[in-house]
Amino acid sequence: MSSLGKVFRTTRSVCPTCLRELEAEVREDDGRVWLVRECPDHGTIRAQVGVEPWYQEGLSRDFFTLNGEAPVTDDYDFPVYNLFLTMRCNMRCPICSVNGGDEGSEMTGKDVDDFLSKVRGVQINLFGGEPTLRDDLVDIVRRVRKSGNLPVLFTNGKRLIEPGYLDDLLVAGLSEVRLQFDSFDDASLERLRGERLAALHEEVLSAIEARKVPTVLEVAVARGINEGELGDILRYAVDRPFIRAVGFRSLTRLGRARRENEIALTNDELALLLEEQTDGQFTLRDLYRFQRLFFALYHVLGRLNCFYNHHIILVREPGRGFIPLPHLVDLAALEPSLDTYRERVVGGSWFATPFLLAALGRAFLTRGGLRAVRLLWRQLLSLVTGGTVAVSGGSGGVLVVGFGSPCDMLTYDLANTGFCQGGNVSLTGIATTADDNLQRERDAITGAGDVQ
Repeated sequence: MSSLGKVFRTTRSVCPTCLRELEAEVREDDGRVWLVRECPDHGTIRAQVGVEPWYQEGLSRDFFTLNGEAPVTDDYDFPVYNLFLTMRCNMRCPICSVNGGDEGSEMTGKDVDDFLSKVRGVQINLFGGEPTLRDDLVDIVRRVRKSGNLPVLFTNGKRLIEPGYLDDLLVAGLSEVRLQFDSFDDASLERLRGERLAALHEEVLSAIEARKVPTVLEVAVARGINEGELGDILRYAVDRPFIRAVGFRSLTRLGRARRENEIALTNDELALLLEEQTDGQFTLRDLYRFQRLFFALYHVLGRLNCFYNHHIILVREPGRGFIPLPHLVDLAALEPSLDTYRERVVGGSWFATPFLLAALGRAFLTRGGLRAVRLLWRQLLSLVTGGTVAVSGGSGGVLVVGFGSPCDMLTYDLANTGFCQGGNVSLTGIATTADDNLQRERDAITGAGDVQ
């Protein structure tokens, strides 16, 4: 494949029309970063995967050098599982990536128990469709907790305002709520979700806050609709310590949003929007430095992580709103040590890990660093013991912010899919999120007669 710009790496992808697997390149062109492949039937396919070449090239160098080739195995061992309990839904979102609302077979209680018998000490995301439509959801939460796992509810929130329902879930052992929260504006919500939901969101969050339930705001961002609200959503979350994380994730071009090619955004594009909307209080450079450290720590611990999901930790600061962690700990000074660690890993040096840990000790044994450790010990403990970075029950003094690129057929990147941190669990088995998306799309377009 001939390239017009600098090639960052090679991979394999698919044609979004016929789903044929193809050789692909991630490369710079016109000051942006693209995933490019050539289908013999449908020509050249370009999908934008970044808007800042320095950012994508630097993180790509760290991630793929440290991790090598993605593991290919059917013996999945994920820290997080998405349990697809039902495809029924009480909404009909225009951007739903799984065509929620369609009737279909559901996992039985025995199916759930059979799966839970095989895992322990992991996060179980109760997923759908809308999982609260399951009449036995309270019992499922109880069984997940009894099995030694962490139950987390992904929901649009409609049923959480029913008298006693949220309390029943909490008594059963629910650890966290992840609430669909895309906008404060009813007109934007109607375009994204098909309904005017602002009042519902306010009522749901008031109920959750009154019970001090750890909460994550899941924000689907679409160009031309709600990309101007990232700063307002962040400030809203910073002011409410029960909200422990915000996930800004681009609309994914799957399901009912399959044809929405022009309104998806990349992870660095989302971060730049937030930089602008916080007047530079948070910057893309902050995210870059934290993500480099994150990749290195995950490599030390042998943990899976997706290249396209990036995170940063913000420290809540009275009177100032927040301080990004790289402003408390001098992560800029740590970057040469991260370079050395990567080089020593490539060279096979046994001293690579002790060297990195010593560098981290020096970076965190400062006034700001010790403050960060005091605030982040739950997150650090979760990292070491196999939980997620955005740990349930984390300190109200910090806020985890995530930025996710679309995981769809335009951006399918085989070099990364094996590092997927989440496993999708359904009646058909277990697959990485990326591969499950691919299979669902294959089934959908084959059924519609669209494969050419």
